[in-house]
Amino acid sequence: MTNPLLQQRGGEREPVPTMLLSSILQRDTLKALTLTEPWCSLMRYGAKGVETRSWTTQYRGPVALHAAKTLPKQLDAICELPAFAKVLKEHGHYREKTMFPWKLFPVGKVLAIGMLEEIVRTEQIVANLDASEVAFGDYTSGRYAWRFSAIYPLKTPIPVQGALWLWNWTPPAPFWDEIQQQMSSQLEVTR
Repeated sequence: MTNPLLQQRGGEREPVPTMLLSSILQRDTLKALTLTEPWCSLMRYGAKGVETRSWTTQYRGPVALHAAKTLPKQLDAICELPAFAKVLKEHGHYREKTMFPWKLFPVGKVLAIGMLEEIVRTEQIVANLDASEVAFGDYTSGRYAWRFSAIYPLKTPIPVQGALWLWNWTPPAPFWDEIQQQMSSQLEVTR
């Protein structure tokens, strides 16, 4: 499955908009959001571009997407739902006789960085979303839809302790090296 949040440029896939990388590099710390699996992996793969929450924030900008250490008790049932199964199987979360075991999910790690563009009430956005996106969230009335315009999946997920709400994360040196390398390679492509 191709990532619908990635941009197309001259027939080649651009891993992430330069705007997101530039915004990341302008900070020492990043805001982070912990999501339960499999939802964090769905964000990482670009299959899910909207995260639904019961709360909102004034913050807009890059957000580290962190996979919680705890998995839902109904993980197997969730992962067998058609919209989930399709994406997860495409990314190796399916094994014969051990369908969707917990160890196939990178829990307790930052998996990706997303650009949080806007937050609106779920009832304002749900009618314009495709069926898969709706299946991946809780769009009941009164909740908030956090729309991400771009996702950068980290090459190597980074172990870190998560937290509730929006929290601050100081990434380690390998993270900055990866982002700087990605930015440099994209600048080379544009020259």
